[in-house]
Amino acid sequence: MPTQTAAGTRRSRTKTRISGDPYVAEILHDPGATPLIWHWLVQRRGEPEILYWGQEKTEDDAVRGAQDTLDYLLKRARRSDSPFEHTAVLAPAR
Repeated sequence: MPTQTAAGTRRSRTKTRISGDPYVAEILHDPGATPLIWHWLVQRRGEPEILYWGQEKTEDDAVRGAQDTLDYLLKRARRSDSPFEHTAVLAPAR
């Protein structure tokens, strides 16, 4: 069963969700995969399009990648005077 950890973050054994309105990030892994690889993806809440995604060797690195990307998108949206429009932009370097 998922548990509430940090504000806006839900964790279960295979999935973590981070909210950063209007975006949401999910971190998950396939528990049967060897070696274990953590996947993260960022979407606009309620939309099917994946804006950014990545793979990491540890859950902490996947959470960090997703959070860094959410932070980047939120800062970018605040700087813009017009509504956010998705354009091809590389994910921030970590």
